[in-house]
Amino acid sequence: MKDRYYKERLRLVDEVLAIDPTYIPPPDYKPPKKQAKIFIPDPNNPSVNYIGQIIGPSGTTQQKLERESKCKIQIRGKGAQNNKQMRIFDPDEQLKNQA
Repeated sequence: MKDRYYKERLRLVDEVLAIDPTYIPPPDYKPPKKQAKIFIPDPNNPSVNYIGQIIGPSGTTQQKLERESKCKIQIRGKGAQNNKQMRIFDPDEQLKNQA
């Protein structure tokens, strides 16, 4: 019940902000984070290195994409992490790009 009330409150504050930009939200208001999962096409095709294309040399392409889109890009799934990194996410999950 509390969670439902909280979501309704966030929705109403967002609605009021859209109607009246001068409205000052409550001090504990935090806009909800938006998330989208984008599945990489044909991850079984070995001739195209999708992870390398997104990350780029030393992560420069990924950083540039993050600056331009103003969002964080995480590549998750099978084959997305090297052996040295901790496997926080399910390694058997289908490869996807989360923006």
